[in-house]
Amino acid sequence: MNNFLNEFEERHVTNMKAEGLCDNKEDENYYRWGLSEYQYGDTTHLNHISKFLYATENVLDYKDEMIKIMAKVVKETDDVLFTQFGQSKEDIIFFVSMTDDDMAEELEDQSVMQMTNANLVDGFLHRYQ
Repeated sequence: MNNFLNEFEERHVTNMKAEGLCDNKEDENYYRWGLSEYQYGDTTHLNHISKFLYATENVLDYKDEMIKIMAKVVKETDDVLFTQFGQSKEDIIFFVSMTDDDMAEELEDQSVMQMTNANLVDGFLHRYQ
């Protein structure tokens, strides 16, 4: 996993511990992997996509196709984009989630297998254990 995310995760978990909100492994897993804990700003493409999907009825009808499209974009994104930020696409865990859906974990697991280096997938699939 890339250094930026590792640093963010550690800082976030440390902050939650300091606030008394993280005092066991289950809490730590939540604050490390809970998507609602991540922020990406108001002006990013991710935020625009999120708002669009939130306003769309029956998003799950499009789930499989959305994952395919996003996986294609990840795979076809030139490695130069990542290396210019000191990252490697092979070291990043990519996945899709819906924070307000009961099927979020299934969606995350399905998408990570299509978007992420196979060497990282198993660790992600067992993230809550």
